Amino acid sequence: MIRAIVFDFGQTLVDSADGFRTAEKETQRKVRDALGLTDEETFLAVYREIRSHFHARSDFSRKRILEELFRHYRRQPDIALLERLETAYWERVRTMTRIFPEAAEVLTALKVRYRLAMITNAQGQTEEGKHRLGHYPELKSFFEVIVVAGEGDVPAKPDPEPFHLCLRQLGIAPAESVYVGDDWRIDVCGSEAAGNAPRLAETPDPAAQLALGADGNAGDRFPEGSARHRAAHPQEGSMKTRVIICLDGCSPEYLSDGETPNLDAIAGEGFHGIGEAVVPTVTNVNNTSIITAGFPESHGITTNYLLDPVTGRECYMESAEYLLTRTAFRHLADRGMKTCLLTAKDKLKSLIRDGANIAESA
Repeated sequence: MIRAIVFDFGQTLVDSADGFRTAEKETQRKVRDALGLTDEETFLAVYREIRSHFHARSDFSRKRILEELFRHYRRQPDIALLERLETAYWERVRTMTRIFPEAAEVLTALKVRYRLAMITNAQGQTEEGKHRLGHYPELKSFFEVIVVAGEGDVPAKPDPEPFHLCLRQLGIAPAESVYVGDDWRIDVCGSEAAGNAPRLAETPDPAAQLALGADGNAGDRFPEGSARHRAAHPQEGSMKTRVIICLDGCSPEYLSDGETPNLDAIAGEGFHGIGEAVVPTVTNVNNTSIITAGFPESHGITTNYLLDPVTGRECYMESAEYLLTRTAFRHLADRGMKTCLLTAKDKLKSLIRDGANIAESA
């Protein structure tokens, strides 16, 4: 029996997407100017690669990322400058963060039936009490237990320890809780490793959409026929279907500057976002990163071609035998869910199909 619902904070209860985008652009410009660089494209490629390595180990400190960036360019980091940049970065995120419109309403409804807790990652700070959550007392008041992973001696998600710590403080078993978060690697994989039942949040308003699975009656507040109402009241015997569309190599301007009514309608009923590519920016590497929620160093697809050190032959990396980790299809299959892969390329079908019930290429 579910006794507690545990939430993530960022992009689950609050929307900071615009704040992060703005903070990133401002920080990149200031750092590029400080380094005296004029080649913006090369600078951004270096910056994003360094940032991706820090994020892969759940380290979100802008100061440490920028220190590494300065060292890359053989420059002595100006610690005072980097501290000012980090402060400005998180202040920009904070000022542009908004609580999802229905978050408080959903939390109020859930609190009647369930104990509520939160596990959120630190933002690079190690001292306690500095998380931006402190600016939202109206949300904090809903939660019996709050764990800021990455502060003090608590490791950051996806390490299972913050999940175990939260459950110990609640005094319940993992099977008695549901974890709601927006990040596959950090939230879903982390909570799964701790024995929680994970729910992957969707925007807009992830709190409303995902929490409804634990409290179906909450859906009665949403208009009949809306996406939220359908999520709360699936037809008897049916399963909710998710369709994920990846537009490989599609510049955002192709969509924003063109007429795409069908895609706009799909996005309006669900979630859409712009993903940053991993390096190298080739099809096999990036599609594998999407379907495994990992970086090349973890899933093993580091380029399109491989030079076999034994035979000396150049091999095209289009077989699942090169994969070092499990796909989302395999994770879902283990939970009894059926999946289908439709792709325009034969190489992707053979590379990432593991676990899919159906795999077809055009």
